[in-house]
Amino acid sequence: MYTAIAIALAVVVIGMPLYGSLHVGHLFGVFVGEVLALVLFAAFWVLQSVQYWRVDDPAIRAQV
Repeated sequence: MYTAIAIALAVVVIGMPLYGSLHVGHLFGVFVGEVLALVLFAAFWVLQSVQYWRVDDPAIRAQV
């Protein structure tokens, strides 16, 4: 899943200048690209949170 997010983010970053200027205007294209990048980052963050939810932090355990 992480690979799919990375590929999609790369497509957004590379394709944003092309799509934005050719189809919907410069400012709106940048907005669409930023929203897509933010959604992909949020998906990455949620996946990381779910994956490491129960993993203990060694720094916290060392203090106890």
